Amino acid sequence: MLLKSKILVAALTASACVSVAVADDAYMGVEADYSFKSSTKVKLVHDSDVKFSDAQPGLGLKAGYDFGVWRAYGAYIYDFQASKNGADSTEIWTNKWITHKFIVGTDYTPQVASGFKALVGAYAGLSIMKVDRTWTEFNAAGAVDESGTDKLSFTGYLIGAKVGGIYEINANNEIEFGYKFDRTDYGSSSKHRVSDMKETNHGIYLGYNYKF
Repeated sequence: MLLKSKILVAALTASACVSVAVADDAYMGVEADYSFKSSTKVKLVHDSDVKFSDAQPGLGLKAGYDFGVWRAYGAYIYDFQASKNGADSTEIWTNKWITHKFIVGTDYTPQVASGFKALVGAYAGLSIMKVDRTWTEFNAAGAVDESGTDKLSFTGYLIGAKVGGIYEINANNEIEFGYKFDRTDYGSSSKHRVSDMKETNHGIYLGYNYKF
């Protein structure tokens, strides 16, 4: 899994670099997004399932090529820390997590008015989630039995879609905005006693692109 992840990251990075290098209409951009609900569902081996969610902002960089009515790009997105507290009859816990996303995508961008394009796109790639889990277990008498912090890392493959618009300020500058949704399948991890783990995100984004 680790080797496949490294190969995919290298491929995504190379794709972005090549797209910029070969084109006069190459572009680079920055993007801020806000997921209304970063939701993760975890199925544990021989234990109850775990669900945690929180709003999560992110910041990204991208580079690609604009073909006129469509474009292709590669991007890196960092999702800032989110957290969630939980409890059951024997344990209380806090999960804090961040994600690193490496993606490639393509957008259909037809001109619908002077200086404005519609946008419909799809993307896929690799997501790395880092989780700090702080927990305290109680015995039958209600006293603290054990406590600790686990640092966990999961790698999975994501697929997503987005809709929005592009406002062209001039020949070189544009503002992009819209709504996006993605889903990541992290699979299983025998090390962390996880039989299946999936994450979903949906929210808004706003970006700026510079076209060369």
